[in-house]
Amino acid sequence: MMTKPAHHARLLDAVTKDFAVQRGRPQPFGISSVADGINFAVFSRHAKKLNLVLFRPGDLDTFREFPLDPRMKRTGDFWNICLKGLGPGFVFGYRVE
Repeated sequence: MMTKPAHHARLLDAVTKDFAVQRGRPQPFGISSVADGINFAVFSRHAKKLNLVLFRPGDLDTFREFPLDPRMKRTGDFWNICLKGLGPGFVFGYRVE
């Protein structure tokens, strides 16, 4: 039986059963713990596209990437997303166009 290396873990292995991608809040900036998950908020006036990218610590490969739909996850110049049920131990970044 073959097993996948740890760095190729599935998203379901890293989240709770109530995982959901939700509309975030534009403030506070950065990441913050909120009642319904982890909120990510970043300012970018000129971005055409913005993706939240998750990495496992020490791994340079993208674990998961979440595109932010500007119609639902942008408030003025602030892009935001909330991930409910995300387990601990992730590093994040943004991919911006």
